[in-house]
Amino acid sequence: MQTQKHRLKGIANICHITTGMLGSFESEIQKEVTDLIYKTDIVRTSPSEFKAILNDKGKKQIFIPQVSLGITFDEIWDLISKVPQMFLPEKENAESWRNIVKNDIVIADIKGKMFENQSFSKIDKIFKDSGSNFLNWLNEYYSLCGKIQNQEFLNSLVVPNMLGTFVPITDIHTYQGIDTDLKNILLASGAERKESLAYEGVDIGEKSAKNITMEQAAVNIEEKVNYKLTKETSLSNRSEEDIALYQMILTYFKTNPSSKNFLPKLYENRSKLHSKSLNDQINHIVDLADEKEIDLGDIIQSIEDATVSSNNQSETKDLQNLFEHNSIHTLESKRIVDEIIDRTVSDVYEKLTANPNYVLPDSLEQWKAQRLSRTVFRATKNKKPINLVLRPADKNRIIFYYDEEISVLDSNQYELWVDDEYNQVKQFTLGSLLKTTGVTMVPLENIFGDGQNND
Repeated sequence: MQTQKHRLKGIANICHITTGMLGSFESEIQKEVTDLIYKTDIVRTSPSEFKAILNDKGKKQIFIPQVSLGITFDEIWDLISKVPQMFLPEKENAESWRNIVKNDIVIADIKGKMFENQSFSKIDKIFKDSGSNFLNWLNEYYSLCGKIQNQEFLNSLVVPNMLGTFVPITDIHTYQGIDTDLKNILLASGAERKESLAYEGVDIGEKSAKNITMEQAAVNIEEKVNYKLTKETSLSNRSEEDIALYQMILTYFKTNPSSKNFLPKLYENRSKLHSKSLNDQINHIVDLADEKEIDLGDIIQSIEDATVSSNNQSETKDLQNLFEHNSIHTLESKRIVDEIIDRTVSDVYEKLTANPNYVLPDSLEQWKAQRLSRTVFRATKNKKPINLVLRPADKNRIIFYYDEEISVLDSNQYELWVDDEYNQVKQFTLGSLLKTTGVTMVPLENIFGDGQNND
C-alpha cells in the first residue's frame, strides 16, 4: 500500500513543469505537455476512478480543498467529496496535486460554485441522480458553517426559501417553537411569505437569520386578521382564501387549547371568524328564542352545563375524540397529501401484483383509470371481485377523508390496505384495529338504532 501511494505521488511529481525564461520552441513544447496533462485521466479521485483536470468543456473539474476560516482540511474535503460532479484527488494525494491543478476551493467558494443561479430542485435532482441526498448535505454544510466565528462570512450565506430560490440568509425568518399548522396560518394570513421562510427541512440554526418569537408571530397574525375583518362589509363577500384562513384558525383553537393564551384577541373575537351559514343559524336560534320568549341566558347555561347522560355515551365520545381528525386546508397541504396518496397507490399496486391471489390491470395507469374514486379501487381476489380502499399510514395513523371510503368500508366485499412513509404495505383489518387500540367493547346503540336486532 505504501508503494502504491508513493507511486501516485510520483505521478503528480512528473506533472510538475518548471517555468522560467523559455524560447518559442520550448514554450510550444511546454504548452503541448501541459495540455496533455490537463486532458488525460491522470488524477485518481477514488480507488477505481481517474479523472482529467479539465472536463469536456475545457473547465477545471478537479478541486483541491484548502484550509480557511478555521475549517480543517479533513472537514472541507469530507464535505466537498460528497458533491456530485466536483472531483477531488484522494485525500492522501491531494497536496501533491495542488500546484499542478491550481484550483483550490475553500468553504466560502461553495456559495458561488454551487448555489449561484441555481434552485433547490435543480441541485436536488443532480444529487438524486447520483444516489445521494441534497437536503442532508445542505444541513451538513450549514452545520460546518456554524463553527466559523466570522459574522461577515455568516452574513454572506445563502439559503433556499420555500419557493426553492437561494436568497441571502439575512432575508430568512426563523421561528422557534412554531408548529406547521401555525406556520400555515402565518402564510395564509399574509403575516409571512414563502420568500422569507427556509425550505422545509433546511436547518440553519441561529446563524444570521432573523429569529422571530412566538409572541411576535402571534402579534403579526392578529394584526393581519383583524385588518381583514375590519375591511369586511359583508360575510357574503368573503374570499375563498379568507374563508379557508378563518377555518384554519378556528380548527387551531379547537385542537390547541393553549393557543388562546398567545392569540387572545383573535380568540375573544372568534365569533367573527365563523362562516355566513353558521351565523345565519345562530341568528335563527336568537329569533326562535325571541319568538318563544325563551331567555337566551338559559340556553347558554344549558349548553355550558351539558353532560353526557351515561357512561357508555361518555366512553363512546372519548373514543370518537381520540380518533377524530380535523384537516387544515391549504394548497401546500393538498400538494403533500396528493403526493402521499399517489405513493400509496403505487406501493399497494406493486405489492398486490406480486401476490398470485390478486388480479389487477396490467399497468398502474390502467388501474388508476378504472378506480371508483381517488382511493377506492377494483380488483379480483381468488376469482371474486373485491373493492380496495387505499390509505396512507404515515406517522402511524390512518385518516379517512372521502365519503366513498366510508361507504365501501360499510359493505361486505372490501379490504383496507395501508402504506407508510417507509413503503411498508399492509392490510388493515378489524383485528388490527382492536390490537392497536386495546378496545374490548364497542357500544352498538348508534350503530343499530334502537338496539333491536336487524337481521
